[in-house]
Amino acid sequence: MLKVILLVVFLGLHFQVAARTIRVGVVEQNLTVLNVVNGKFIGSKAKLLQCIFDKSGVDFELQLLPEPRVLNLLASGELNIGLPLSRLPVRDNYATFVEPFAYITYVLYTTKDIDLSADLSAYRFVAVRGSSRGGGLFAQRKVQFEEVNSRSQALELVRIGRFDGVIVPGIVVQGINPDLLAGLKSIDVGVVPISLYVSKKAADSEKLAVVMNSAIELCAQ
Repeated sequence: MLKVILLVVFLGLHFQVAARTIRVGVVEQNLTVLNVVNGKFIGSKAKLLQCIFDKSGVDFELQLLPEPRVLNLLASGELNIGLPLSRLPVRDNYATFVEPFAYITYVLYTTKDIDLSADLSAYRFVAVRGSSRGGGLFAQRKVQFEEVNSRSQALELVRIGRFDGVIVPGIVVQGINPDLLAGLKSIDVGVVPISLYVSKKAADSEKLAVVMNSAIELCAQ
């Protein structure tokens, strides 16, 4: 019954958004997991995402962009959709998070023995500017973060002792130069759902969010 309801809602709404091209920003992370080549999804998550967009019935245009750029364009409405992204309250202000299509593990790289269940307020962590800082896993805790421009810069600063740690999405680890990880310990931080965000400023955003949500439900069967 739920499938039928989802399909009715999906078919009823997708015709209202399919007449125009949907601009999609794809975050540059591990390009073996997700990449864009000649306007198509490539990588281990490509089949799932292709299914989602095929089921949505919308015409879409893909752009591979750094995460801060994707978020800025979502906030301004210049992108309709950004992916793959974790959910954060600040992002909910300007975009709608839909049904998760995957889960990722976040990893802390450090030179120290850090107990993540203990008080972390004395530690100084570094984050890539505009990133989720651990997918919101530390949102309710007193953790000091300073921002830099790139993940390689963040890892090097931890390696030389300028900072105590950096949190990295597990899906990007394989794409990191092993030299940057030399001498660092890895500690699993937690698992976070990821999906796509639909900009609230783009036209027909509420309808598009319902359409994409239903398409994810259908592809997850």
